Amino acid sequence: IGGIGHFVATEAAMRIVPPYVPWPRAAVWVSGVLELLGAAGLLWLSTRRAAGLGLFALTIAGWFFDRSGDPYHPILFAAFLFVCGALANWAFRIAKQTLPSS
Repeated sequence: IGGIGHFVATEAAMRIVPPYVPWPRAAVWVSGVLELLGAAGLLWLSTRRAAGLGLFALTIAGWFFDRSGDPYHPILFAAFLFVCGALANWAFRIAKQTLPSS
């Protein structure tokens, strides 16, 4: 759903792109495509790990490029990384146990 939002509400998504990015519309569209590819990659066991890691990397990149709020405190960022890693680990374990292998 988030990836689709990059195309449906491009102007709104462009507001958080920092001014030093030369083509904000293209950046929003590329990140939307990457989110959709990552979501599709989660559907197959053979691509699930790479897709999850790619989406995690995209989340971290988004954290650094988001200019909608105040700068983030390093401890808050470390906590964010820990929570994302813990959730990713939990999701991979659950998926591995419950989904049939392909």
